[in-house]
Amino acid sequence: MPALGRYLLRREVAILRMLAPTGLVPRVLASGDDWLEMEFVPGETVSSRRKDGISGAEADRLRAAVESFHASGYAHGDLGRRDLLLTPSGGVVILDVATTVGPGWPACLGPLLLAWARRRDRYRLEETIRKAQERRHAGRTHFA
Repeated sequence: MPALGRYLLRREVAILRMLAPTGLVPRVLASGDDWLEMEFVPGETVSSRRKDGISGAEADRLRAAVESFHASGYAHGDLGRRDLLLTPSGGVVILDVATTVGPGWPACLGPLLLAWARRRDRYRLEETIRKAQERRHAGRTHFA
């Protein structure tokens, strides 16, 4: 693995460990210079719900999770339908935090990028929810 890849992996591991107490990311079980093992979290990504879409309650859960993520001092920066996992127990897990911005990440530009990344997260979340709810509505109309 190239040096940049190792750096990004170490960065992601560090961010996952810092965010672990929030319950919003999978726990790191182990890692090395070029590998990462995370806990398995059962659930479905919003992307995997293409046919059925999501409910209003699920949309509210997604919004609350992203706001909690932001309240923890971080922002994803590249949030999309494959990064949001709805768990059977009613939780939300945020995946792929490699692009996350937060305290010390990145060292110099973090504070400037944080506000931008939060706005981008909110925008992309609302787009993801809108599309998923349109699918849900279209599915009901089609089978009615």
